[in-house]
Amino acid sequence: MVLAVARNTGAAFEWIDHVAHAEAAGVPSRVIDVLQEDGVLEGAFPAPYDLVAKVLAIALAWKNIPADLQDQSIRQFGVEGFIELVVLSGLYQMFSAINQGFGVPLPVGAPKPF
Repeated sequence: MVLAVARNTGAAFEWIDHVAHAEAAGVPSRVIDVLQEDGVLEGAFPAPYDLVAKVLAIALAWKNIPADLQDQSIRQFGVEGFIELVVLSGLYQMFSAINQGFGVPLPVGAPKPF
């Protein structure tokens, strides 16, 4: 989720700061690669990451998540998981805006991820 927000907002610092966390949490490298190359809106993701991408695409557009997609997400991730996905997307949109607004630089020697 954090990487999706970072990629969608162009927040390179957030990406670099969280990519190792995503790997450590077990996000498949193929999912990270597709996200980095194509973003959450254009990427083709395997289940259950495809469902996360659908939710995030709508949340990142600041639209209402349709009831059927909410229901599907709750079945997959539980109520708490769905709420966490939506709330954390907003939280990391805020962090991305702050980092972008203040021009937080990438770590020394870190290549731009996108």
